[in-house]
Amino acid sequence: MSYPRPWRNKDTMRLVELLDQKKTHEEIAADLGRHPSTIAKRVRAYRYIPKAVAAGAVPPRTIVNAAIREPLSAGNW
Repeated sequence: MSYPRPWRNKDTMRLVELLDQKKTHEEIAADLGRHPSTIAKRVRAYRYIPKAVAAGAVPPRTIVNAAIREPLSAGNW
């Protein structure tokens, strides 16, 4: 029985680099020595991150106490 190769940080960095070059899943799989379905599963995590969140342009959420309708700081938890 053969075990899959662990996914390393350098593989992830290479995946992102190839995605930026608009490579297909098959081309990326050939480059990384992995199956195209594995690449498709890994790409899902990067596809749905909103650009504003990735760039850090979104402010942190404010938690509102529904009983008194005033913002709570994170320290009150």
